[in-house]
Amino acid sequence: MRKKHSYYSSYGRKRRVNWRKILVFVGIPVVIIAIVIALNFNRIKLMTKGYSFSEANIVLKQSKDVKAELLSKAKVKYLTDWLAIDLNAGYYDEYDRYFDLHPEMSKEDVVSAMQNFMDKKYPELVNLGYTDADIWTILGNASMDDIQSLITNKYTMETVNRFNKYKYFDYQKIGEYITASSQYNSDEYAVNIVNFPFVISTNPTSEHYEIKNPEEITALVKKGFYLPNTYVPSDLVVPEMPIAPDNTDNTVRQVVADALVKMTADAKKAGMELVLNSGYRSYSEQTKVYDETESIYGGIYASEYVALPGASEHQTGLGVDITSQSVVDGTRITFGDTEEYQWVIKNCYKYGFIVRFETESADITGIAHEPWHLRYVGEDIAKVIHDKGWTFEEYCLNTSTLPEIDY
Repeated sequence: MRKKHSYYSSYGRKRRVNWRKILVFVGIPVVIIAIVIALNFNRIKLMTKGYSFSEANIVLKQSKDVKAELLSKAKVKYLTDWLAIDLNAGYYDEYDRYFDLHPEMSKEDVVSAMQNFMDKKYPELVNLGYTDADIWTILGNASMDDIQSLITNKYTMETVNRFNKYKYFDYQKIGEYITASSQYNSDEYAVNIVNFPFVISTNPTSEHYEIKNPEEITALVKKGFYLPNTYVPSDLVVPEMPIAPDNTDNTVRQVVADALVKMTADAKKAGMELVLNSGYRSYSEQTKVYDETESIYGGIYASEYVALPGASEHQTGLGVDITSQSVVDGTRITFGDTEEYQWVIKNCYKYGFIVRFETESADITGIAHEPWHLRYVGEDIAKVIHDKGWTFEEYCLNTSTLPEIDY
């Protein structure tokens, strides 16, 4: 028998993995990284919010309370500015928000205003039921004096919301709005009549608001609301209708010309002969008319029967004086005594016109009866005024149709 030999070979042997060495090799860097992260956790947190390395350095040098405040909020946009002014208040986020609402303010004024507001006024508003969203809405358009008025008078956000939807709302006048609303049974009318009492002409005024949108067909022009002395409509034309022989102011705006032509044609079908007696009149021409009237009849008469320069609807190109062929021929003395006038007062609204100055409304309009004077306001508005029996002033007060002005 052949003897069996056993051989030892290392080629088929499995090698063992030295996990201890691997753990040491991998673990040390992990521990180092963990230590680095732990030591720089706040810096990393700040940088993930969008702070630069240098900005993070500035934050980390602040007091514990300031640091905690900044770490708890989104990035403060103007942090370095606020820290240069105020190191301890902790209202940096509020400074950002308020400055974004009022970029015209200096940052020093922002800090001063918001420190006082957050310390004193904010808690009082919360006690009155204002939410944070309410408060920031108010901060967007109210002065600090306005906010103090809300607190002093204990006006709630519900009260503010009654009136702030209307044009030219003024926080300081809320008490007057409440009183007027009880009198007129309308919050909208109350806001407008309190802000601009002179719209009703029995209320005297020394106000002189310049109209910024004189081209609007709804521009209310009267004492208190004045057209720029340089305003000339850009679309003046001579309407294709009979024009009085002595009429040198025979242009009107295009939209008025179109309406006049249509109204004149329909009146003629009914046997009426309408004639244009006056249209656009410049500021200088109105000055001449007023001065001449005043020199002949006196100031009281002039103020009652003639509009002040800048307060004349003729300058808009939307106001016209109408007469009849019978007056031109001399068979009738005044337009108010003609059949044409009766037809006009019944029908002119269908063409976008209103009889602007009537006897019974002189206290509102400030001008005595002028049966010949029509104002173009557009068919829709003319119908509302006709149906409700309003003057143009009453329409404007009830619908907040007020000129654009610096208020």
